[in-house]
Amino acid sequence: MVSLADCNREISELMLILKTEIKMLRAGKFNRIAQSSQLKTEKIKALAFVLGKIEPGKSVQHYKTHLGPRLARLKNLSMENGLLLRSITNGVKSVQQRILVLENREAQVGAYGRHGNALSFEEQATASEKTF
Repeated sequence: MVSLADCNREISELMLILKTEIKMLRAGKFNRIAQSSQLKTEKIKALAFVLGKIEPGKSVQHYKTHLGPRLARLKNLSMENGLLLRSITNGVKSVQQRILVLENREAQVGAYGRHGNALSFEEQATASEKTF
């Protein structure tokens, strides 16, 4: 039999991990994301196990009454955490694409003529050699 205290403990521990990770993500400290993700996974499994052990019957309504608001808060924290992680992932992808564009840009000097047409100057090795 699972007690209400067991459920509350698992929910509290998972909420603490989520709050810590949200603070870490907002501060731009991404070095412990992998470790935090492992902890979250372990706590989610533990919470699912504890909630799965609740015996059906009259006590289910008692659990719903006491755990409902806490589970709603946990859901809100997990949604916020997911949005932050998705935003960071999109930002990293954008930065990677921008770096690729900058790395692959051709090195040439450009100018415009009298009529607004583009003039480009490329260095030619044969024309720039000095002869004696």
